Amino acid sequence: MNDTQITFCGWVGSEVTVAEVAPGVPVATFRVGTTPRRFRSGSWENGPTSWFTVKAWRRLAEHVRACVSSGDPVVVQGRLVADVWKREDGTTSTRYVVVAHSVGHDLNLGTSVFSRTARREQAGVDESAVREVIHSYDETGPDLDADGQVVAPAEKEPEKEPRRRPRGRPSQARRSGPPERRAGRSGLARRIGRWPAPPLRWAHHG
Repeated sequence: MNDTQITFCGWVGSEVTVAEVAPGVPVATFRVGTTPRRFRSGSWENGPTSWFTVKAWRRLAEHVRACVSSGDPVVVQGRLVADVWKREDGTTSTRYVVVAHSVGHDLNLGTSVFSRTARREQAGVDESAVREVIHSYDETGPDLDADGQVVAPAEKEPEKEPRRRPRGRPSQARRSGPPERRAGRSGLARRIGRWPAPPLRWAHHG
């Protein structure tokens, strides 16, 4: 299979919305923000938050509606797919959605209670109502810290303009070459200037 499988943990950032796409076939959608943390220079730092739209079907949708609320820490495993929705006005919208196979609370951050339920028969579905909810979400969201709280955006420092060399006469190095070469030429010229020229001797052959 060429499906992209993804597993991540994060914080639920929206209320769970459930739509009936067929009699007895619910689909739940919600948003999850996940913030990576790195240990750098002796302290933990938060990275930028990535936001995912999660879609859960049938029994999983019912369980998510009953157990998951905004602000809960969760672990999600599923398929990452591109959901393309063609609206009635002819425009199209694309959202990347995680079709969840499993959703549960992150027990690193709290406790949970499990209750088993019975299976139900499956039926055909119409996803138009679900797509309308999915494509109503923003593609991004705010940054979250390690406790799932919204981080205020930091003020950016103004960028410094690069220093420019004033136009005009070229520098001494550009006119005359490297210092060691200039010193070598000037020293040689002085030595040549101090040396006496050898006397001319004429030989007469008779």
